Amino acid sequence: MLRHGLFAVVLAVFSAAICPAQDWAKKLFDVTEHDFGTCGKNVKAEFKFKFVNRYVEDLHIVDVSTSCHCTDPTIVGNKHDYKTWETGEILAHFNTDRFTGDRHATLSVTIDKPFRATVLLNIKGTIRSDIVFAPGSVDFGSVDLGTAASKTVTVTRFNRSDWKILDVKSANTNLEVEVLKKNIAASSGQTVYDLRVRLKPDAPAGYLTDPLVLITNDSKEQMPLDVQGVIVSELTAALQPLGTVGPGETSAPKLLIVRGKKPFKIVGIKAPEGFAVERPESDEAKTLFRLPVTFTGTDKPGKVSQRIKIQTDISKGAALEVNAEAEVVSSATAEK
Repeated sequence: MLRHGLFAVVLAVFSAAICPAQDWAKKLFDVTEHDFGTCGKNVKAEFKFKFVNRYVEDLHIVDVSTSCHCTDPTIVGNKHDYKTWETGEILAHFNTDRFTGDRHATLSVTIDKPFRATVLLNIKGTIRSDIVFAPGSVDFGSVDLGTAASKTVTVTRFNRSDWKILDVKSANTNLEVEVLKKNIAASSGQTVYDLRVRLKPDAPAGYLTDPLVLITNDSKEQMPLDVQGVIVSELTAALQPLGTVGPGETSAPKLLIVRGKKPFKIVGIKAPEGFAVERPESDEAKTLFRLPVTFTGTDKPGKVSQRIKIQTDISKGAALEVNAEAEVVSSATAEK
């Protein structure tokens, strides 16, 4: 009896030690669950699980695996090592082209530094086999600033001739959607719509990321439709958020991408306090510049959003601005 009692105590202590060991790793992620809701077949469905290394030790992610082939996970950028306050993403791709019905997947993120742990990310969603999108997203590709563009997606509903798309909503006011029902014989049991999605010519430069949401008469069911593309001007600039740092700490560099339709020179860079931009190595005119940018945390915690100004020799010294974002977290927040 004594041996059995001792074993129970050891098991309880071991279990208690395991839970906190896993909890530290789970704290890396903002969220660990995502519901894709109801998706049409072939529609593009992706979600990024964001994480940040909140610890003083270096973080190393070995790999990420899935419990179900309905979801393919990847480490964005194939980056496995993260310093303190460096951020990363795990991309979950829902395979709506190959699966149907209610689907659940658990993504296992395996970590071996600073300690061994596994974080479980949960995915679920319903893929309709009787609603098919072709193509699976609205992809405008690259569109010149000031130019209108149009794309068409065909939506087919099988086994219900009275099916209706009641509305198509979007948070992006630069998109217009025309819903056109095709003349299909009721005896076929199909309902087919063409969605003509137009991009207004006065849309500003930048990336298109706001999805469309279809509302149907299937109990007013809502289905997402991904919209992607980039509106480019004569000059464009893009910079990823620089992540989170402690006071006095400097972030890992991120690339400021400056692109032009014809070769140009960068003649001046004005960066706000805390941000540092590495200048071009030469005065050579190029169509593409990759400039490393870092941010050094101040003593005041909080999010920082400033504008970096880039002066060029195009069109009588055309200049453009790009948003630079970072966050300062109190040094007491970084866990040891």
